[in-house]
Amino acid sequence: MNGLRRDCDKITIGHVHDNRKDFLAWNMKPSYIREVYTSKIMMLGEKGNYASKEFMGGGDEDTKSVLVNLTQDQAATIMVCGMHGRKGPKADPTIAGTAVNFLARNCPNPLIIIKDPLTRADKKSGWYRFGVCYDGSNKAIAVLETTLGLMKHEDRLTIITCKESNIQMGQIESTCNTIAAKYGMTNVEYVAVEREAGQNVYKAIQHYLIMESNKDNYVDFVAVGNTGVNYMKNKGTTLGSVSNMVVRAKRMNVIF
Repeated sequence: MNGLRRDCDKITIGHVHDNRKDFLAWNMKPSYIREVYTSKIMMLGEKGNYASKEFMGGGDEDTKSVLVNLTQDQAATIMVCGMHGRKGPKADPTIAGTAVNFLARNCPNPLIIIKDPLTRADKKSGWYRFGVCYDGSNKAIAVLETTLGLMKHEDRLTIITCKESNIQMGQIESTCNTIAAKYGMTNVEYVAVEREAGQNVYKAIQHYLIMESNKDNYVDFVAVGNTGVNYMKNKGTTLGSVSNMVVRAKRMNVIF
């Protein structure tokens, strides 16, 4: 979070533990985790906090839902997690851990999934490139504003839209420019992704992102709503096709 947190922001390290798991290695014990992360945020003073919650078991509750509850208890505005849990990456590293997948679908706040921990200082350019998958919906506008709130003046913003008959690129540029101007952001570019006949929207965007990932100034953060325009068909039980593809994209961090 060193690359995204502003000086005025507060950060809470949240940890959910199950004391019945006495088989865990020493570096996974709640006491050790508290000690390590408390020392990491000590320099933040009142702007740093450590919060833990024990999973008691029973009922329909599990550790994933307890983690969401902990986020709400702390009145968090943004939640941040890695791509996988203590068991490490899956055999297919593009598959998110079960907790991450759950959070992507159920977290009530914007969620950032970190895959590439490089800070701006680590990058040759000295800035981040943010890509926002934008279709003109209210959710896309909310995602854009969340992203702009994380950006610094030197960062770059790419608005990614798949060409459709019902999408007016001129209107999208006008709307996004107006919103970006409110945040003082002028480094905005627009990409209208072409899709081949019969090709799904997510496949077209995936191809663009894969091609971009091979460049030096690749997209560091991809932002997208966790549900598409047809989200009611799955009633929140699955991610939209574009968002699911973005979660599985290598290298690029995700903002929901």
